[in-house]
Amino acid sequence: MAPDRAPGLTESARALAAGEVSSRELVERALARIDAARSTVNAFRRVRAEAALAEADAADAELAAGGRRPLLGVPVAVKDDMDVAGEPTAFGCPGEFPPVSEDGEAVRRL
Repeated sequence: MAPDRAPGLTESARALAAGEVSSRELVERALARIDAARSTVNAFRRVRAEAALAEADAADAELAAGGRRPLLGVPVAVKDDMDVAGEPTAFGCPGEFPPVSEDGEAVRRL
């Protein structure tokens, strides 16, 4: 997997299953790309870096224990029109919104 480009979901899942890369590495690369593009693209309203790294470590542990699910360990961006527990659902609108208590169905399935 080339470190200078963003792998797709299929390539990331295959590389994880083959042990070529860890979920933490994929998340670190994604966070670096987000940071590098922030001043020009600013595509992310909120970035859950610490949570993403902790989730990646948990996924790596599950993979090491033999766990397999199609997207286990693959970083996935979630738009702010989907409920993520502990985060506000702003639908792209300015302002402050209260955090929601639980993940929406699509996020839970991811």
